[in-house]
Amino acid sequence: PANAALPGFSARRKISSGSGAAIEFGDPVVIKYDMYSWSTGEKVESSEDIEEAITVQAGVVQGIPEYLATSLLGRQIGDKLEIVFQHNMDDLPSYLDKNDAYVLVVEIL
Repeated sequence: PANAALPGFSARRKISSGSGAAIEFGDPVVIKYDMYSWSTGEKVESSEDIEEAITVQAGVVQGIPEYLATSLLGRQIGDKLEIVFQHNMDDLPSYLDKNDAYVLVVEIL
């Protein structure tokens, strides 16, 4: 929501449920995502920009923010999630503005 106060904490919610296997710690998880700026509403990043889905390990912080890694635990293949990265998040990728917050729509494939 543009012009809304920046969130001081990260949050997540399930948009829709999948019917696949449950995801456990260390499982390889294939995700597609779109990331939007909280303050402008503009899309700032998408897995489509790199032309492929991304494989990460559930719960493992390796090249992705911890909040995203842990948000995948206990989910099911096919779930669609909305994940909010708070402003000033410690492990936000360096190319993103820490003074903004971000909303990700993540689909677990």
